[in-house]
Amino acid sequence: EVLQSKRTELCISWSAPLNDGGAGITNYVISVQSNSSRTLTVADISAPGPPAWINGLKGNTTYDLAICAVNATGQSAPSQILSARTSAVPPMMPTDLEAVDTRAESLIIRWTPPANDGGSPVLRYAVRAVPPEPYPVIETTATGLLGSEFDAHEWSGKAGARLPLL
Repeated sequence: EVLQSKRTELCISWSAPLNDGGAGITNYVISVQSNSSRTLTVADISAPGPPAWINGLKGNTTYDLAICAVNATGQSAPSQILSARTSAVPPMMPTDLEAVDTRAESLIIRWTPPANDGGSPVLRYAVRAVPPEPYPVIETTATGLLGSEFDAHEWSGKAGARLPLL
């Protein structure tokens, strides 16, 4: 079973075999295969075994894992395959940033959402406007977007944001 999933690692646990073949289990061999790349990785875990951390994995990726028990006489058949997914990763950056409308007091910008959300929906966009001196930098967050339009304003030297009606 999967005990914990992180961006680049999985923690798994299993039960020792009911029969060790008359010799004690010395170690476990864990085969890890990515569904996307078909690359096979093998981890050798010393007995007594579980739990085990499998490191060096890619984020937002599904892996198939199988475990074999090893004793002095050899290696067991593999366990049933366990499929596990690593945690999501940060999204790719938005693209096609453009100024839609400029006024003395505001700027409306539009962009294309990221091509890949990293495995988790984009919840908000951080927007940073850097005007020329002596005006202050405006930093804000756009949330609750149905589209991808954002209206950044500055009122009396204070940064703020207003989402347009979509």
